[in-house]
Amino acid sequence: MTQPLTETVNTEISDTIEDCIETMPTSGDIVMEYASQYEGNRYVYGGTDLENGIDCSGFVMRIYEQFGYDLPHSSSALRSVGEEVDADDMQPGDIICYAGHVALYAGDGEMLHASNSKPYPKGGIKYSDVEYGKIITVRRIV
Repeated sequence: MTQPLTETVNTEISDTIEDCIETMPTSGDIVMEYASQYEGNRYVYGGTDLENGIDCSGFVMRIYEQFGYDLPHSSSALRSVGEEVDADDMQPGDIICYAGHVALYAGDGEMLHASNSKPYPKGGIKYSDVEYGKIITVRRIV
């Protein structure tokens, strides 16, 4: 006996939706894809402009703002946003908090951050190893 047409269509739609969900990037991946377009832009202490100059907490704040989150412009205040996760369980988009610095975990042991490294042009929004310093906490927003 064959299935009624509506049952067949519903099953096919359900299977298609499940396939799409399985292949969609995670929310953190989407955050990092968006954030990566600013690589190379300049660092400005206290800055909040992704195009013309930004500091580390401003970078995290502005990136998450694009996804509807209102985060503080303070590296120490960012230590308490979202939920804490173990550094061994970091996922792309997680906020890595160091003493006086924050960054976004990009995956594969790398972070994307607004750095004031000198001599210039080494500073600015760039990828670095997460072993930058002692991690105080890792926060997950998405």
